[in-house]
Amino acid sequence: MSNNNHNPSKPYSVTVIIPSYNSHKTIGWTFKGIKAQTKYDLIKEIIVVDSSDDGITPDFLKSNEDDILKVTRSGSRVMPAIQRNIGARSATGDLLCFVDSDAFPAPNWIELIIEEYNKGYLAGGGSYRVPESQQDKPIAFAQYFLEFSQFIGYGKRRHQIMIPSCNLFCDRILFNKVGGFPIIRAAEDGFFGQKLNQYVNMLYIPEAVVYHIFRENKDHVLTNLRLLGKYAYYYRRENYSHVIYKGILAYLFVPAFLGFRVTRIFVRVLRTNRNYVANFIKATPMIIHGTMMWGKGFMEGMRDYNKEKKVSQEEKVPVG
Repeated sequence: MSNNNHNPSKPYSVTVIIPSYNSHKTIGWTFKGIKAQTKYDLIKEIIVVDSSDDGITPDFLKSNEDDILKVTRSGSRVMPAIQRNIGARSATGDLLCFVDSDAFPAPNWIELIIEEYNKGYLAGGGSYRVPESQQDKPIAFAQYFLEFSQFIGYGKRRHQIMIPSCNLFCDRILFNKVGGFPIIRAAEDGFFGQKLNQYVNMLYIPEAVVYHIFRENKDHVLTNLRLLGKYAYYYRRENYSHVIYKGILAYLFVPAFLGFRVTRIFVRVLRTNRNYVANFIKATPMIIHGTMMWGKGFMEGMRDYNKEKKVSQEEKVPVG
């Protein structure tokens, strides 16, 4: 599968796209990280797509607008997938780089991505770290391990089927070719990765780091993990035909699956960064609680998948 369908001798421009919702407490860090890039001169535009309703964030964003940083309103609160697609439609850079409003990139983020883009890699992304301000927060590390254990940031550059969308790059022409992100509440990066891999190999660059600012409200964390679990089932059901994802057998399989999931995370920690073992142990109660909530969402996905699939298909049927 060839990635070499662009001319690496040409100087390329970058559009950074940031979805935002009530993000005034964290997006300032995002801007600071982007403006500190060693290759900031390659950034043609920063597009923030905002749907905030807190009465604070819109004014904060407006105060940061300049010739490069542009803010687009997406109306009422919409899914991040829709916001990223809106940003991509108005982008003029050759390369789209996605980061979230609760994350900020390391200074060489764009430089490392451009390095691989110039070698012919049209899509990929990097790793995740817990920011310095949350190094003493077990709740942050619990989310880190549960959501990003595949992307801790060690090992060689390699191909990945999917990469989370808060540290993702994609050639703009290719992005439009695959139709952008699917309109789904969560797991959109998994579905997007599946589409991309029909055309190119996505490259994982461990050194291209984004620091994710994690939630610290326990109820919000658990609610989010429950949502992620539900759409994780949708992703598996859409992309894998194994019998364990269907019928009553799926419910019986869940406890073993959850135990395997926690074990696999711990093995990844041991294999990639043993310095994180102490953080894993401190975060274990929250990891177990979060895994249970993720599993609850997974079972809700089993319950709701066929019903929501039927509604979706009915909405596509023309009337009259």
